[in-house]
Amino acid sequence: MRKRQEHTQKFWVFLLFLLLILFINIFSPANWLSFFVFYLLLFLFLWKLLNLFLPFQESVLLAITIIGYLLLKQLALNNILNLLLLSSVAITLTVYFRKS
Repeated sequence: MRKRQEHTQKFWVFLLFLLLILFINIFSPANWLSFFVFYLLLFLFLWKLLNLFLPFQESVLLAITIIGYLLLKQLALNNILNLLLLSSVAITLTVYFRKS
């Protein structure tokens, strides 16, 4: 049963990866809706991919952190301080949720 669930998760990762690649190749970033859909697909792909290796809460938190950094990079706010702040918030939340 565990093997079948793992195959299903790998199938979803592969399907989301194909959807993400298809979306990148077909749609141009002309409006905010395409950015929203891109980041949504990227979040789902990262979440499912990290969910193969990490527990649920840590995978969601790491995916949100990566998406947050990519959004800051797109807005030209990518510097070492923002990276340190994002990673420290992610580590703090991971430790907090692990203890409770």
